[in-house]
Amino acid sequence: MQTRLPRRVAANIALLYLCVATLWIVFSDWAVGLVTGSPTEFTLFQTAKGLAFVAVTAILLYYLVKRRVDELEANRAVLARQEALYRTVISEASEGIALMNADGVITDANHQLCEITGYCRDELIGQHLTAFLDTETEQTAPALAIGDFHDGGAQSFERGLLRKDGSATHAEISATAVTGGYIVAMIRDISERRKAQEELHKAYDRLNTLVRSSPLGIITLDAEGNVSDLWNPAAESIFGWTAEEVKGKPLPHLRPEDVEEFRRLRKQVMCGDSFTNIELTRIRRDGAPIHVSLSSAPLRDSNGVITGVMAVIADVTERLREQEMLRSTQALLANLMRHAPAAIYVTSPDHRYQHVNPVCSRYFGLSEEEITGRSIAEEFPEESADWLCRVNESVLKTGSPLTLEETLTFSSGTYYFVTSKFPLFDSGGGVTGVAGVSLDVTQLRRAQQERWESERRYRLMFQQNPLPMYVFDQESLRFLMVNDAAMRQYQYPEEEFLDMKLTDIRSSRESERLLAFLPEVNEYYTDRGIWEHRRKDGSMLYADIIAHEIEVDGRLATIVMANDVTERIRIEEERRRLYLELEARVADRTAQLEAANRELRAFTYSVSHDLRAPLRAIDGFSQIILEDYSQHLPEEARNYFQMICQSVGNMNALIDGLLSFSRLSRQELTRQQVDMKALAHQVFDELGEYQNDRRIEFNVGDLPPCMADARLIHHVFTNLLTNALKFTRNRDPATLS
Repeated sequence: MQTRLPRRVAANIALLYLCVATLWIVFSDWAVGLVTGSPTEFTLFQTAKGLAFVAVTAILLYYLVKRRVDELEANRAVLARQEALYRTVISEASEGIALMNADGVITDANHQLCEITGYCRDELIGQHLTAFLDTETEQTAPALAIGDFHDGGAQSFERGLLRKDGSATHAEISATAVTGGYIVAMIRDISERRKAQEELHKAYDRLNTLVRSSPLGIITLDAEGNVSDLWNPAAESIFGWTAEEVKGKPLPHLRPEDVEEFRRLRKQVMCGDSFTNIELTRIRRDGAPIHVSLSSAPLRDSNGVITGVMAVIADVTERLREQEMLRSTQALLANLMRHAPAAIYVTSPDHRYQHVNPVCSRYFGLSEEEITGRSIAEEFPEESADWLCRVNESVLKTGSPLTLEETLTFSSGTYYFVTSKFPLFDSGGGVTGVAGVSLDVTQLRRAQQERWESERRYRLMFQQNPLPMYVFDQESLRFLMVNDAAMRQYQYPEEEFLDMKLTDIRSSRESERLLAFLPEVNEYYTDRGIWEHRRKDGSMLYADIIAHEIEVDGRLATIVMANDVTERIRIEEERRRLYLELEARVADRTAQLEAANRELRAFTYSVSHDLRAPLRAIDGFSQIILEDYSQHLPEEARNYFQMICQSVGNMNALIDGLLSFSRLSRQELTRQQVDMKALAHQVFDELGEYQNDRRIEFNVGDLPPCMADARLIHHVFTNLLTNALKFTRNRDPATLS
């Protein structure tokens, strides 16, 4: 198009020049003829006209030639620039470029093609491109000739390309026919791309295998929330629906109450957000609820536009159950640690306390927080700390539990423990520390020591007891132990004694009684009684038996203390005889005493009647004299008469007391609740006549109530207070307590 344009312009200029020249020749002569009439002028004008025409023609030719030369120079410069650009493009191109003639023979090649094939440019020129194609992997090679290109089309194919060193590489070849009967081929080394594609295919296969074999359910949803491409076998296993049943449909495992939550989460992901490990509740195909952990992210196309949602689902029902069991186990372990009666602790490999329970912390006298992190060496003396560390290192090294007894000293004292230590392992099987459970057996140890000491004392007491003692088996009745006193009492040596039975030291009558008595004895019965025993020489003795059931070497036995009471029996019989004689004498004396009492009562009755009449006369006459003649009597005489009246009163009181005393032995006791303190105050108030207007302080202590005869207690208080008032009559004030 650009070549034809200058030619058309040149033709138009030539045609215009022809028209102008014709008009100039035709009309110029006519015009000159009109102006001039002489032939000379006409000739002169024609000459001038010809010169003008030649001049114009020369100028036009100069312009045309100059323009063509300028165009040629410009085209040459453009061609040079284009060739330089071509060379630059060819040399700097990232692909190999080959210029071929119509037969497909290489006429030019760039440096990159040399790098791809390993040949230099000169070696490539003149070769047919198909000579470098790998025909072993591709049986037919394409024909790269100009006749193979139709409608200006191009050929593009991938082939193996043989290098100069014999190696092969993969190349993508794009060939295009260009003007001038040439073919331009672009050769691109795609071996890396091929490797990348192969890796991509492998990765895809691995991903597909991973998706299909994954224990996690993997689901893809389209923009409308329907299942699109992916519903892997794990999703089928988790929910129960197959991929064919759910593809293109809404999620089937949503409960009605889950729909709104699903829409909210899907909208969040479609907006570009993602989330992980959201725990939800869904349903299985059989209607059973299932707990799942959901992680979701948006799906994007090659342009980054969100086209759907990918969800990864894990069945956490079992995990939640295990977590609940773990929480229960941890709570149980915490309660065990807190409420166990034993000291429980965990130490690290560097012998520092990591965990202790309250019982353990009480031994140290520190809180659980204070003891945590402290080392064994900080809490125990050097010798004890070294020993504990060696034990822990043994458990760490062997990985086996160990049970031992420990004696440890704390600030509060020394304690004995039975300790079980065992290693703690992490998930990888590595030992992370040592746990210990120490049961305080201090009281048990002391009890054992006391029991051992008691047994020692018992054996010492048994052997050295001055009373005869022996132990026999309840089933066989054979003697198991015997002390020295028993051997002396029964006159048998120890060896002979231990070969005998219990019946061997009894008479036949006593043996029958013993055999009838033993079945009635049980562990709560303590036998005590007098039995007749026999010595080795045949003599008999009476033994006071004290027996009790014990256990010896796992067998029931009886320990017996057999004290020889033969002499005591003789003395008791003598005492019994003397007692009977004494009772006879007491009965005789009692009869005599009763007769004396009767006489005393008769005498008392006579005294009370015979003495009262003279006393009344003495008292009456004395009162008459004092009342009628007191003004005629001197003071001393009046005092004598008053003393007579007072003595008469005392004599009457003695008679009354004597009568009361005689009646005491004949009256029965009447037991009742008596307020001793109130009765004492009552008696003191009744004895006002003995107080003689003195200042008397009467103090009664804490006298509790008692069961007694109120009349007799009243008589006792009366006698006591009467005597007290008499003996303090010269004191003012006086104190009675």
